[in-house]
Amino acid sequence: MSKQILSKGISTPIGILIIVLVAIIAGGGILAYQYYWMPEEKYVEAPPLVKDETADWQTYTNEEYGFEVKYPNNYYIEVSGKREEGGLIYDLLRVAIDKEPLSDHRTPLVAVNVAGPNFVLGTRDWEDFFLGEIDGSISYNWEDWKVREKVSSAEIIFTSENNQIFYVITQNDPLEDKVINQMLSTFRFIEKETYIDVIQPKPNQVVSSPFQIKGEISIFEKVMDKKAFVELTDNNNHKLFPIMGRFEGKSYFSIIDTKTPFSLDVPYVQPSSKKGTIKIFVYIPTENFEPSEKVLESWSPETLIEIPIIFDENLLTIPNDWNTYSNPEAKFTFRYPKDWDIISEYFYETPAGFKSEGMTVTLEKEEKGGISINLRQAMCSSPCWCKEVKDNIIQTCPKDSEALEVFNKIVSTFKVLD
Repeated sequence: MSKQILSKGISTPIGILIIVLVAIIAGGGILAYQYYWMPEEKYVEAPPLVKDETADWQTYTNEEYGFEVKYPNNYYIEVSGKREEGGLIYDLLRVAIDKEPLSDHRTPLVAVNVAGPNFVLGTRDWEDFFLGEIDGSISYNWEDWKVREKVSSAEIIFTSENNQIFYVITQNDPLEDKVINQMLSTFRFIEKETYIDVIQPKPNQVVSSPFQIKGEISIFEKVMDKKAFVELTDNNNHKLFPIMGRFEGKSYFSIIDTKTPFSLDVPYVQPSSKKGTIKIFVYIPTENFEPSEKVLESWSPETLIEIPIIFDENLLTIPNDWNTYSNPEAKFTFRYPKDWDIISEYFYETPAGFKSEGMTVTLEKEEKGGISINLRQAMCSSPCWCKEVKDNIIQTCPKDSEALEVFNKIVSTFKVLD
């Protein structure tokens, strides 16, 4: 009997009932956990988007002084250059903006000014002022200076990273007037690039010594003492024009931030190729001293521009009336101008009686400097030049480009006698 009962098991209706009860209990437990123990998710409402009312405004950009400012589309703008009185430059630039046609008889809503070298800051009550990228000071003018309740105009002064002074004049209080506040909040300094434009010589132009380099240049750096250097080399990389001044002028010139016109005379020694390259690069000293050739040789400047040129083949044409130097003891000959004088010819001899192999010859012209051949202690660095021709050293320390030209022609006619 007992075996028969065990073989029957649980009836199907009872099994289904058990499964349903288990599912109900498990589901109720999950719901209870979610209700009593799971953390409640809070709904956070996204902040409302703030519309930029200046997004579609017009933008005035000035790359020369490195700034931009926005203004409403229906407003008027007037840009004027230097304000000069009695030879003094008070403003370099003025940008006036107003909702009405601009007039000289009243203050515009906003006027952005770039201060000139003779700008003078008046004695007033100044307060700190910060708005957007403007970090400076503000001074108010009042309709009634006794009461000081209503602002008639305001002046804001601040400087750029390269120490250029800006000042802004507003018609009302820039913190209270919405449009003025919006305009000034859009003022931005923009990145200014180095600018250089060489007018002459043109690429692949034929030049003869001396020639002139002309152009405009701007170097936007924070320091004040900026200089551009000119270097001239032939295609064999022989330096023909120094990076330091060796004549009446110099091979470098100072630069200010705004476009600086430059003009430089370039005399050069005899090239070893028909073509060459002018390089202009920038030196920004870290100390208050004149840059030396030694300093520049250890410094790797950034070349701003390279201009290929062609040397004039007639550069070394020798005039027919030039003299010919000839001395059997010297064992060399050369041509030289008839108005130059041979002032010495000798063999250097030591106290011990040792005599040099090459004869020393010196010629000169008053106020032009001298040219020496086989000088015992020849100077071949600034401010002098040297050329070697078959163990003979020709040296000069010229005072002007004419002396250098004579040096070039003596070198070109120098011949060693057998």
